[in-house]
Amino acid sequence: MSRPIKDFTLSKYRELLTSLRGYDGVILRHDVDKKPQNSLEMARLEASLKRKSIYYFRTKKSILNKEIIEEIASLGHEIGYHYESLTTCNGNVDAAWKDFQKNLEKIRAIAPVSKACMHGSPRSKWDSRDIWKKYDYRSVGIEFEPYLDTDFSKTFYLTDTGRRWDGSKYSVRDKIPEYQEIWEKQGLSFSTTDEIIFAARAHTLPESVMITTHPQRWTDKNGEWLWELFSQKLKNRIKRRRLNNPVEIAEPDFGTEAAEVVVNSSEPDFGAEAVTEPDAAEIGAKPVAGPETEVQSADGQQEAVSEATQGAEEAEKAAEVAVKEATKEVAEEATKEPVKEPAEEEEEEFTLFS
Repeated sequence: MSRPIKDFTLSKYRELLTSLRGYDGVILRHDVDKKPQNSLEMARLEASLKRKSIYYFRTKKSILNKEIIEEIASLGHEIGYHYESLTTCNGNVDAAWKDFQKNLEKIRAIAPVSKACMHGSPRSKWDSRDIWKKYDYRSVGIEFEPYLDTDFSKTFYLTDTGRRWDGSKYSVRDKIPEYQEIWEKQGLSFSTTDEIIFAARAHTLPESVMITTHPQRWTDKNGEWLWELFSQKLKNRIKRRRLNNPVEIAEPDFGTEAAEVVVNSSEPDFGAEAVTEPDAAEIGAKPVAGPETEVQSADGQQEAVSEATQGAEEAEKAAEVAVKEATKEVAEEATKEPVKEPAEEEEEEFTLFS
């Protein structure tokens, strides 16, 4: 008797793609936050099944891999820009706009790019979509931003944020808060990939759906799979604690420069969210030092936030070391015998932060 295929593996992703045959309104979106090689493996799998998708790449040196991007594009997939400029520019909108354009040219030097998607930068106080309150991405040839240009009243949104498909309670920005409750009342709430596959085969999945994955967590390699399982459970616990104890969102610095192109006055509702959560890819990142600002000095709020963040980072680093040590032992066993994925409801067993 064959063993069931573990979730969040390329083998399971193949099953998902196969179940979606006949669904013409499916948009496959991939946010390449790290491990670009995983994106290439996913792109090859999609191409073998005659599926096209879009891969949004961050422009960090370790991620913007020319050879990988060129091969993904050669397979017929689209390349997009996964921007995080307001975070990297410490909340300065004018500097962020220049940074956006500079990085856009970097990725366009490798492949054509006409779409850009916000990277959540979960540990950041700033939401990079706020750039578009002053500037217009269309002025530099960007035709589509999925969070801002998708009609979610007609398109269902699924994302694997939190390494689960119902992870909106853990996500800071990768969600559509104004429609989440509506979808749940319609029964459109899934925890595992198998549940989505079942809905697709039963034709209860909406015809128009955007499916977002983060390829770094989809792998058939036991060691990588186990690390993603344990580390994401840890991050989800920390995120949930921080979401339950939100800090004030930092208002971006819009400066005094005149906007080159001002966006339409009707702004999307971004929702009220907590703004700080850990990202294993960004552990150790700190705000760029600069002159004192009103945000930094007002009522000592920034100092309090910095102290809280520093404490959380130290706890997160210590937890990561512990998880690595525990994972190493389990991974050695996994090379001998396939490991059955623990049920999501058994999260209480992961007690590093209990």
